[in-house]
Amino acid sequence: MARKKGDGALAVAPFIIVAVAVLVVLLSAVIAVALLGVWAYRELTYGKRLAETEEAARRGHTGEETLALGALKMRANRLTKDEREIKAEGSHLSKRNDGYFQARSDLARNLNARWERVRNETAQVRESIAEMETLPEARLWRYIDCRAAMLASRAAVALMVPLALVLIWIAPEWIVSTGEFVHKYSLMLPDLSRAFYGAAFVSAWAAAGLYFLARWMARQTILEELQQEEDGDADKV
Repeated sequence: MARKKGDGALAVAPFIIVAVAVLVVLLSAVIAVALLGVWAYRELTYGKRLAETEEAARRGHTGEETLALGALKMRANRLTKDEREIKAEGSHLSKRNDGYFQARSDLARNLNARWERVRNETAQVRESIAEMETLPEARLWRYIDCRAAMLASRAAVALMVPLALVLIWIAPEWIVSTGEFVHKYSLMLPDLSRAFYGAAFVSAWAAAGLYFLARWMARQTILEELQQEEDGDADKV
């Protein structure tokens, strides 16, 4: 019985290997098309977007946001004062484990209702304050991500296209062998140069790796540049 199961696994193994090979080949084609398409899209559309996000990232809070943030903080202070007043009014009343007053009188029930409204509104106001305080940082990271994505796309395409051309031109044996592998498991590719398929396969995966590495490095570099600019402006002041 055990031998039959082993034989069955061995019979299925070639199909799994072929499926994985086909998936890898198809994925390489998707990667190459995606890298070129994303690069073209970003070059056509990111110019204006990059300028807008950079301007927004450098200015901090807008005037309207500053006014709104100030109003929220004033409201938070007022709610804190209201809560203190409620506690003072009920200072002679006994309390429950959750902090509210024992609802044994109309005064206690009234104070509990007021206190619950104040607590709920305080939570909402503090959440709004936290969101508004992070707006400049969120805009900063949008700019960093936008610029890093553009630089990474350029780096990937700058590697993929020349690398593919060089590999096609020199056509080393391992590239030709890779092309044989690609053509064998592509299921649909025409009978073209094996060096072409091998070069396309290798350059696509190399460019994909460079894309993610370049994007990470660009994020760090851009952030450091902005921090240096901020430190320089602070020193001038």
